[in-house]
Amino acid sequence: MQISQHRRVVVLGQNGSGKTTLLYHLNGLLLPQEGQVKIMGHIVDKRALKTIRRKAGLLFDKPDNQLFSTTVFNDIAFGPRNLNLDDELVKARTQEAMHLVGVADLGDKPPYNLSLGQKKKVAIAGVLAMKPELLVFDEPFSGLDPRAKQQMINILENLYTEGCTLIISTHDVDTAYAWADEVIILCQGQILAEGEASLLREKKIMQEAFLDRPILAHVFQGTGSCPRTAVEANKLLTGIKLR
Repeated sequence: MQISQHRRVVVLGQNGSGKTTLLYHLNGLLLPQEGQVKIMGHIVDKRALKTIRRKAGLLFDKPDNQLFSTTVFNDIAFGPRNLNLDDELVKARTQEAMHLVGVADLGDKPPYNLSLGQKKKVAIAGVLAMKPELLVFDEPFSGLDPRAKQQMINILENLYTEGCTLIISTHDVDTAYAWADEVIILCQGQILAEGEASLLREKKIMQEAFLDRPILAHVFQGTGSCPRTAVEANKLLTGIKLR
């Protein structure tokens, strides 16, 4: 498996398929027992962990596993401070990260008082403040209501526009179908398929992975059209009169 820079990659699979285990290898939280993992030319091993973790930022499924300080600002500033940056640069990086994810007004708030969506944003900001080139998000949409989920998608898209490489895991096949440049489908710890998002339309692959196909794949099956987003589907349907 090889992922090019500046891509939106989604890892899919049922619970226990190995999504989180795979993502943890990309940041060195887990080290390979066999084989080799490389991040931007660096082999992921104990000697390279400091370098790897500056290049690859990881967001846990549960943000409480990343938030520990007394205020949002201090939580986000923790990483830059540990890079021994001067105070002005730490402040600038922290404020920039807070602005990017929309939590600039929460700097003095204690993280434990925030909503789940706000906590996830703060956790992302803490990763962004380290200026990684690769962002790895484990289940970023889990537990979010529709509005918070859309805000998360907007954040991911903004990060992509800024030039980041994004790898996320999710159970949400519809979002993956609409958003991903590439998908990796796991089953029982093995890669079942990888390639473009069009793979998610394949009945056999999705059945083997115990996943549903995207709703739009069902709706437009046999029509010769393959819209991946609601906007694309709406354009196709415009002018069609329903009986």
